[in-house]
Amino acid sequence: IQNYRSAVVCLVLLCVLLLTAVIVLCVHIHTNNTSYTQERNEQLTKITNLTEDRDELLTKITNLTENRDELLTKITNLTENRDELLTKITNLTENRDELLTKITNLTENRDELLTKITNLSKDRDETQTKIKKLTENRDKLLTKNEEFREERRILTTKNENL
Repeated sequence: IQNYRSAVVCLVLLCVLLLTAVIVLCVHIHTNNTSYTQERNEQLTKITNLTEDRDELLTKITNLTENRDELLTKITNLTENRDELLTKITNLTENRDELLTKITNLTENRDELLTKITNLSKDRDETQTKIKKLTENRDKLLTKNEEFREERRILTTKNENL
């Protein structure tokens, strides 16, 4: 009987040990299952977030593509405007050069006219000096003439008195 009791005690101990192992295993599986479920949920959340991020990026790509196209259009327009402005600059430069040539010609003409004016002024001054001298000479001659008339009158009077 003692062997029987020892066998029963061993069997009970084995059962308790087996039950403990099963409980620990169940707790471990449940914990792992919960952990895996949580990890799966996190991964699903990450997938959802990544999908949203991808959609946002696709929207941004679309917007950036539209912006790029608008900018390319603006670049084309600006290039056309630049070319027009360059043509205008060329035309204005030609006009400026023509005007500079005209200014040079007009300056030469002005200088010639100023030289003529200077020469004419000298001639005028010389002529005025001559006129002044002639006027003085005329006045002297008129005075002399008056003196001669007076003298003649006196002589005529003397002659008549004789």
